[in-house]
Amino acid sequence: MRTQSTDRGAAKLGLVAAAVGLLVAAAAAGALLARPRNAEPKLNHAVVPLGTLVVNLDPADGFRYLKVTLALRVKTPLAGEHLKEAAAEEKFRWQDAVVRYLTGQRYSELRTPQGRRRMERELVERLNGEDTNHFHVEGVYFSEFVAQ
Repeated sequence: MRTQSTDRGAAKLGLVAAAVGLLVAAAAAGALLARPRNAEPKLNHAVVPLGTLVVNLDPADGFRYLKVTLALRVKTPLAGEHLKEAAAEEKFRWQDAVVRYLTGQRYSELRTPQGRRRMERELVERLNGEDTNHFHVEGVYFSEFVAQ
């Protein structure tokens, strides 16, 4: 048979356990709220291949065309499957922007190393100037660059 003092001791022990539980929950909630809200998300770097493109160059230098195989180096908060899906959605927009830029460029300007570096810088600026939510283009890689 239980005495009143035993019942009071069990009740006190239950109250202490509940108080400890509340303190732990409050500490966890405080840690979540203490995080800076405007913290930059972790950014991943990726290389997104755009494939091979063929464009007509400005006819002022004579009829010429340019064949390029390229990829973009991008920075993004996305990773894994989300990155692949978003890059696939952006790929055609990026290809269109590259074709529009390259079409009409002069062969005499592209054939020099300085001209190619200028073209790369301008492509990066143009691709970043487009409204994109998930990607920042950092560079352009050419694995093929043939003008005839």
